[in-house]
Amino acid sequence: MSRSAPTVVLTRGKLVDGFCDQILAAAPDGARTIALIAAGIASAVEARLVALGADCVLRDPVRTDVLTEYLAKYIIRKPGTDTARPTPPKRFLLAGLTVEVVDRQLQGKTGRVQLTPREVALAQLLVEAEGEVVSYETLYHELLGRRFKSDTSNMRVLLRKLITSAQKAGTDLRQRIDVIPKTGYRYANPTPISRGAV
Repeated sequence: MSRSAPTVVLTRGKLVDGFCDQILAAAPDGARTIALIAAGIASAVEARLVALGADCVLRDPVRTDVLTEYLAKYIIRKPGTDTARPTPPKRFLLAGLTVEVVDRQLQGKTGRVQLTPREVALAQLLVEAEGEVVSYETLYHELLGRRFKSDTSNMRVLLRKLITSAQKAGTDLRQRIDVIPKTGYRYANPTPISRGAV
């Protein structure tokens, strides 16, 4: 969401891996949020979703015409009410290397290396979640556009490709990325500790 900066976020209340609380909390400033819940859910849950930031809560079966009208209302804003959308970064740092997003290049001590779009996307995802584990579910959804089905081979190949590119640019990226078995990857960019520190 931070990269695409949507004007409307549409989510189900109950998701495969939990509830929509985090999605509502992560919605960008100015984005309108719609939560879809099952017909039999208690009104207290509906009220909680509104308290968490949902602009609209619709119950199943969702009427398409009503949903379409809410989307039109939230997407087409009145003149002068548009909120500035954050622009994605043109470059960012990865373990001391500069990643040029538009040119898809990695600049390091030993020169420039051309990256694939997926290498750039993986690097950006890891840097944005620095210190936190990025799950395989998120990696497969964001980078490959499909659900994770317990086979990590595609992601291993992509990570190996990014590590090789970083080596060509003069940095050992393996020291900065932890592979958490059956979970995902965590990027750590530790700050060096001075010798006098305790």
